Amino acid sequence: MSASVTPPAEGTATAEGTRAAGASPASPGVAPEPPAASRDTIRHPETSTLDLAHVLRTVGDPLRLSMVRVLAAEGELLCGALGEHTGLPKSTTSYHTRLLREAGLTRTRQDGTLRYISLRSDDLESRFPGLVDVLVTGGEGAGTTG
Repeated sequence: MSASVTPPAEGTATAEGTRAAGASPASPGVAPEPPAASRDTIRHPETSTLDLAHVLRTVGDPLRLSMVRVLAAEGELLCGALGEHTGLPKSTTSYHTRLLREAGLTRTRQDGTLRYISLRSDDLESRFPGLVDVLVTGGEGAGTTG
């Protein structure tokens, strides 16, 4: 003796939620759920939301300031190459680059399994004119008139 399975009636509650009238699980008129954010998505703050206090706290660490200076001098680098410049292990480099990215100082670009890090010079300059120069040169020569 086999039991038959009857689908729930329209408008009734199911384990997945309330079933809409006339809707079937694979109904063409029903929009599918948006995909969850991929863990590979690298988020960067918008230029307009960059906060000077957050930026300055982040570069207040001498190690992160040196990373900013390396990126300003070298341009875009692989995350591992940035670690070689600073002499840090991969995990420590990754931690500090994440903090720099979250503060809006750097941009991370993924290409397969590789991650490239670059300084967001143009964004920082448009939001905080002169800041990149001060960070890179240490303020030497900044504000002098001649």
